[in-house]
Amino acid sequence: MSKTTIYDVSIPTFIRGMRTLAHLLAMAEVYANAKGIPIEDIPNWSLYENMKPLSFQVQVASNTAKKSVERLTVYQHAPQWADDEDSLPKLADRVAQTIDFLEKVDRVALDSPDPENVHLVLKDHEFNMSREDYLFKFAIPNFFFHVQTVYAILRMKGVEIGKQDYLGAFLGCCAS
Repeated sequence: MSKTTIYDVSIPTFIRGMRTLAHLLAMAEVYANAKGIPIEDIPNWSLYENMKPLSFQVQVASNTAKKSVERLTVYQHAPQWADDEDSLPKLADRVAQTIDFLEKVDRVALDSPDPENVHLVLKDHEFNMSREDYLFKFAIPNFFFHVQTVYAILRMKGVEIGKQDYLGAFLGCCAS
């Protein structure tokens, strides 16, 4: 029986989640064009007025995926982007660039036991945790929180998407 590795759990999951985002953004554009909604409004949509917009949700999902690679290995550095995407095409490009980066991650480096622990700073809290704890207690839940929030924002705005649009990339069907 083969052992499931950090790479096995993280990289395919992040890639599928980013593909889900690509599909959801494409569906949002189709919806906006069909309904006469300016696509430049979409990045600013949010679930509630005091909540971060859709653009932020995409950026944080991207950052979580790529920074996880950097935090889980001392050998591979993630690209740094300004988090200034303010249009649907720019967000779609950000998603595509994230997928491209993730597809090139060195499996051997990510599965190396170095570093042994991950140091994470979130506002005024600091955490030192094992690589596995980082992945299962922060990276994956945080990633899915932001991917799901994009889905929720689009659904709330009336975009005709459903569960298969969210899960399709994970199941290997139904989403690009």
